[in-house]
Amino acid sequence: MVIVVDSSTLISLARSGNVDLVADSRLDFAIPDVVRDETVTTGVAAGYRDAGVIEKRLADLPRLPSVEMGDAGVLEAAAGADALVCDDIALGRRARSLGTAWLRTPDLALLLIRLGEIDASKGRSSIVALREAGRLDDATARSYLGELG
Repeated sequence: MVIVVDSSTLISLARSGNVDLVADSRLDFAIPDVVRDETVTTGVAAGYRDAGVIEKRLADLPRLPSVEMGDAGVLEAAAGADALVCDDIALGRRARSLGTAWLRTPDLALLLIRLGEIDASKGRSSIVALREAGRLDDATARSYLGELG
């Protein structure tokens, strides 16, 4: 299963201390070059701490080349993937309409629980951390936590 990760998810994972969900997974995650340029190259140059975390923990993930820039480049890179993880609703819907499954960042925790990669406790703490980092609103966090029982 190839899962493409967008910048919104990388930033959410870094700010919430959840980069390990991707870094330590057995799943095949990949980052489009356009996303790596935005989150790492530009982020490090601007002095964003999140960029350093992303660069250090996810440096070994496969890179996906794209000719296009921005969202078009992400869609191009995700075209042959099983899923795209992003928090941008418009981008997610576009990916889904092109035949790629769309997951939001907290869906990633639920997927990893279902696949036995993390336990429900880790999933809960990941979602709480996303909320505390300001990457999920209260209602959305409660909804995801409700799915975990």
